[in-house]
Amino acid sequence: MLLSVVAWAAAFGALGLFVLFFLIGQYTLSRSSPEVILYVWDGMVLAFLTLWTTGLIAELQRYDVLSLDKFMHLPVSPVGAFGINYLSSLFCPTLLLFVPAMVGLSLGLVVARGAAMLTLAPLLASLLLMVTALTHQFQGWLASLMANQRRRRTIIFLLTALFIVLAQAPNLLRHRFMSIGSDASTERIIQATNELAELDRAYAAHEIALPEYERRLDLFRQKGAAPPRRLPRQIGRHWKG
Repeated sequence: MLLSVVAWAAAFGALGLFVLFFLIGQYTLSRSSPEVILYVWDGMVLAFLTLWTTGLIAELQRYDVLSLDKFMHLPVSPVGAFGINYLSSLFCPTLLLFVPAMVGLSLGLVVARGAAMLTLAPLLASLLLMVTALTHQFQGWLASLMANQRRRRTIIFLLTALFIVLAQAPNLLRHRFMSIGSDASTERIIQATNELAELDRAYAAHEIALPEYERRLDLFRQKGAAPPRRLPRQIGRHWKG
């Protein structure tokens, strides 16, 4: 009973996603530029690959629905057993979520923008077959490695750590470049402050006259250099701006 309810809920959810993205492709993206359509597909593919990789890591302990070792002595074709295992791997929440949405979006774009969008069908099929086939092969390779329980725990730990590092790589790079830019801006501020301090000292020592002092301050303003927050009392009255 529970499985039937889940199956009906998944079917209605897939149908709802198909209709929703069909309408988005037909109406929302009907007059959008090719760049916008490309960004929409890039976002869907990126979200699909992220959830697919997460599901792969979560299901490392399960590989074959039918173990080939248990069927080699029976009159069953290895190709048939492999095909059953591969087809069973396609029934997962990620594919049930994204395949109807991608197909609906493709058909909506075909209706809205013409037959040229039919080229999305082989591209979408190639993406799904490539990802699922490589994943099935990768799971088979891992299954052979994880026959040893100790090695299995090590592999699961390493793959989880690798996934976390890859997921956090954009944030790490962003913080790295922000720190580099912050260091450069700090150096510019320190240099400008030192130059202003030297200018204040020269004016206080009567080495330069007031017109020259104001001319150099105007140059600092043109370069975007900020004046110090507190000017010496003897020259503060000459500051303009």
